[in-house]
Amino acid sequence: MTKKPKLVYGIKGKLVSAACMLLVAVIMVVSSTYAWFTLSTAPEVTGIQTAVGANGSLEMALLPSSGLTDDIVSGVGTANNNNSWGNVVDLKNGYGLDQITLYPSELNVVNSTLQAAMLKTPVYGADGRVSELSANTVTGIFTAGSGFMPNDKEYGVRAVGVASGMTQRQLDYRNALSKAETYRKQAADAAASSMNEHGSALATILSTKAMGKNFTQSDITKLVALVNSLATPLDYIEQAYLQYILAYAASTAGGEDEAWRGVSGAVNADGATLESVKAVLSTAGVDLSTTELSTSITKLETTKRNVATAKTELQALIGDDDITWDELSPALTLLANMDKITLNGLKADEVKANMNELINKVSKDGARVDMTTGAGVYADIADHCGNYTASIKIAKIEYNGLSLTDLDAKMYATTTLPAAYLVACKTASNGWGAPANGATGSMPISEFYGYVIDLAFRTNAVESNLLLQTAAKDRIYNDNENPETMGHGSTMTFASTTNSFSNAQVKELMKAIRVVFFQPGSNTIVAYAKLDVDGASVGADGVTANLYLYKITYTATIDGTDDTPVLMAANGTYTRNDEAKTPLTVEETKTVKSSETMIKNQDDAKIMALQQNAIMTLSALVYLDGNMVQNDDVAATDAQSMTGKLNLQFSSSANLVPMEYANLHQKGETPATGE
Repeated sequence: MTKKPKLVYGIKGKLVSAACMLLVAVIMVVSSTYAWFTLSTAPEVTGIQTAVGANGSLEMALLPSSGLTDDIVSGVGTANNNNSWGNVVDLKNGYGLDQITLYPSELNVVNSTLQAAMLKTPVYGADGRVSELSANTVTGIFTAGSGFMPNDKEYGVRAVGVASGMTQRQLDYRNALSKAETYRKQAADAAASSMNEHGSALATILSTKAMGKNFTQSDITKLVALVNSLATPLDYIEQAYLQYILAYAASTAGGEDEAWRGVSGAVNADGATLESVKAVLSTAGVDLSTTELSTSITKLETTKRNVATAKTELQALIGDDDITWDELSPALTLLANMDKITLNGLKADEVKANMNELINKVSKDGARVDMTTGAGVYADIADHCGNYTASIKIAKIEYNGLSLTDLDAKMYATTTLPAAYLVACKTASNGWGAPANGATGSMPISEFYGYVIDLAFRTNAVESNLLLQTAAKDRIYNDNENPETMGHGSTMTFASTTNSFSNAQVKELMKAIRVVFFQPGSNTIVAYAKLDVDGASVGADGVTANLYLYKITYTATIDGTDDTPVLMAANGTYTRNDEAKTPLTVEETKTVKSSETMIKNQDDAKIMALQQNAIMTLSALVYLDGNMVQNDDVAATDAQSMTGKLNLQFSSSANLVPMEYANLHQKGETPATGE
């Protein structure tokens, strides 16, 4: 009888493929030194519990320095290669994390988006107090012999800190590019918010015109409100172009330091506008005529003039009633070109003759209003920022006894340009070139405030979520405690390095640790975690606390009712928690309060949704929140207060099931003999 190979730790008939693991683990033994203590982290990203049934997998890899998921490899011979698909990423050696000394800092976030300078660092005055926080951090990956060199376009394991040799011109360049992209997103969000609130009025006027009826004073009032709401997205777009002008002036293509200083002063002046900044460009010797900025800015100026003219025309109609299309069209055409707007594919002058067709389309596909390039201001904003959508309600469409009332509709603003103007400017900026660092050359990061780990995930499961796994799970097996495949959950353990630093002080300092999960590239924050220090245990290795996700909720006083749940929109504004996502009034916004709740239920610890057979990326930023650190939280006579390790473990919400007969054997055995 052929002797069967012996399986791991007595588990027979259930060998599973490591490539099809259900628990993803990133074992990262990272040695880092904080300002007052040393943090040796061993983050382990691990995941999914095994069940018997069909095959399923969740795999992970360290994102290559290129940031391209196509550069992640798989196949025979890729074991222990962090840039290959598997269930363990080992960062113990070669990533320079043992050379990092971390100082307290503050997250640099705008509307749920991390800025290029991810962390703000303190600037101290002559009296020793923190006078301000400066957004001056850069990121870089480690190179042996050179340290962490600043490079915001490289991924993998990144240090976040300050390069003492970086010039203000270099900082202006990189920060301007980051701010420009933030303003672009804010403009699109603000335009969508305006469309949500006022698009119904526009759609109603569209249908009124289609039915050949006249307009009321109520229509005029609503259009004036629409025009006023457009000021916010147009201002964001203007600010985005101001930042691109500054980036161009600071770039290698922008000229000498004198030119950059002149433009920088104009852009950073209170109340800066395109008009005020353009006035100094010729004096500063900065020529935009050959850049993408020239055409883009001209288009924006045309849109702003159209809005101003439309407002003047509308104000002239205030007080009138029974207003004809001929009277309204000079103003409305500047805002919305009826020849370019369609309702379920029908132009305004086609609705009458195709009412039956329209009703059929709406009943089948729902109501849809499309505004493409040339269709007015909302479409103009899409030309600058990219496409966006909104939910609206059309009060009534009626003709010859056929009618549609209180019609829910989607409104789409879509550009037909090859690339939106601001997107084209971002692409063009890649060719401008970052300013040189003078005679000093490129300087490594010298002061550290955090580090980032960039990861990629993929799964063959349908409709699953990536979860933060707090309790330890085996990466491959179910009902198994093989130490070689067992994860360690999401925890942190710290021990004091001096007798004068008590466990109570260790716990207080642990309260300042933050882990922020975000999407690399867009820098959009998707979740954040901190330690359950109140539930910490003390053992031989020090103080151990579990790491949990936290949910932030918002409440406000609405219609006289306190603590009414509200939502925070992507642009930082607040809305009611209703189907229409009605924006809060100024007074309601003043009453908004936030609170955070620990997510202890494993099934609710969602970081992000996973798509079947699609690569998803996720980054984890670890830093020390300076707002939580007090003087008595650290040792008084020692540079370091405590050392420890961090374990990060992930899982999937899907009940993944492994393949059988994987060649994972006890150490010393061979597949042929089991010996």
